[in-house]
Amino acid sequence: MSFLVQTVNSPPGSIKSDIAETLRYLGYGKHAPDTDTAALIDECIKEFNPVISPRCCYIRVPVVISSDSVELGFGEIKSRSLCKNLGGCDEAWVFAATIGIEADRMIARYGKTSPSKSVIVDALASSAIECWCDEINRMLCIDLKCRPRFSPGYGDFDIGHQKSLMSLLDTAVKIGLTLTDSMLMLPTKSVTAVIGISKNEDMQNDCDICLSCDKKSCMYKK
Repeated sequence: MSFLVQTVNSPPGSIKSDIAETLRYLGYGKHAPDTDTAALIDECIKEFNPVISPRCCYIRVPVVISSDSVELGFGEIKSRSLCKNLGGCDEAWVFAATIGIEADRMIARYGKTSPSKSVIVDALASSAIECWCDEINRMLCIDLKCRPRFSPGYGDFDIGHQKSLMSLLDTAVKIGLTLTDSMLMLPTKSVTAVIGISKNEDMQNDCDICLSCDKKSCMYKK
């Protein structure tokens, strides 16, 4: 089956990290950092925001669900978790997103010169890619009823399916996103995901990925 892959490039600085989420990644939860740490975070934000280059590619595919597997038009995925997430859907968006290689380079550079900054930039980057994915969610689902996005690695949706999703989207060509033999995406601050398009007119859109996760003890859960 042939699909048309679309791409979106967002200007540098157009996607910013969510501060509350960044603080969660840093382990602060709902507590405020001390004055020195807050100043260091502000300094990192000023350096980080202008250099990230958000990009994504996406495609709309049919969904066929059996008892424990999903067919997305390019191959069977055995995953009860994905079946549950896509329940009631006959189509889905498949997308890949990245904030670019400069975030990785900044994290690595500060890892050698300022470990504290490296940790902060890593948290900013983790927040930024999620904010970018939220923006993609809103764009793709603006006139549709959609399920929360679901990525390889969630539940029993095997991380090995990254390869199939990225091959379908031709991510290396479209957005410069590649995969190592150990299933590590490069740039590392990148995401692949499936968003079910629901036939249920009463369903409310919500891109909050925490709604898709059954883990109760996660320190990052909102």
